[in-house]
Amino acid sequence: MTVAEALVECLERENVGIVFQDPVRSLNPRSTVQDIIAEGLRTSHVTQANVSSRISESADLVGLRDSALSQYPRELSGGERQRVSLARALVSPRKLLILDEPTSSLDVSVQAQALNTLKDLKTKLGLSYLFITHDLRVIRFMTSNLGILFFGKMVEAGTTNSVMITPKHPYTRTLMKNAFLDVEDDSSIPMSEHQPAMSGCVYRQVCAERFEKCIEEPELIQVGNNHYVSCFLYEKRT
Repeated sequence: MTVAEALVECLERENVGIVFQDPVRSLNPRSTVQDIIAEGLRTSHVTQANVSSRISESADLVGLRDSALSQYPRELSGGERQRVSLARALVSPRKLLILDEPTSSLDVSVQAQALNTLKDLKTKLGLSYLFITHDLRVIRFMTSNLGILFFGKMVEAGTTNSVMITPKHPYTRTLMKNAFLDVEDDSSIPMSEHQPAMSGCVYRQVCAERFEKCIEEPELIQVGNNHYVSCFLYEKRT
């Protein structure tokens, strides 16, 4: 099976699960944990007789204690609520799990536990993950491929190591510099003031390296092995 065929298969609805950013808002406060996990079985073909066993198996898989099943979300810790979200997403077999800022609401001491659980599940279940996150430490620890978005536009994509170690796009370079060196780039507008251009290159209004052609919209250009950048700077060099 090719990568494209695998992606198409993964994107079939029954093969995709999602873990939302805020486990407080995404869990019904009036439902018990058991009922919340059962929501993941609504579109499955599991018989009613097997629902309880599937819920228990899913809870055990993500490391959620049995006694939590009869409790309500407000009675759980932040880490446990995130495990409930994960159990709900995995109570039906999945091939792709989409995770929206999965550790942003967790204490630092709990984040490592959550990420290690995800790594174990990836191996056990043969899962693929799609992380949506601003935390570059999570990206480095969990991913093999990375895409950089600026206001919804892909500006750079490649292997995680390639993009993080040798960033090409001006935005990616600024992002990595600020993230890992904890300094401001004096040559560009502060990150908080970034605004997208309405036409042409989405980054051109704040780019220190913009030039005339940036009024057009660049395509993704290959700049290395599985490394692509949407920037006219690299078109000029080819």
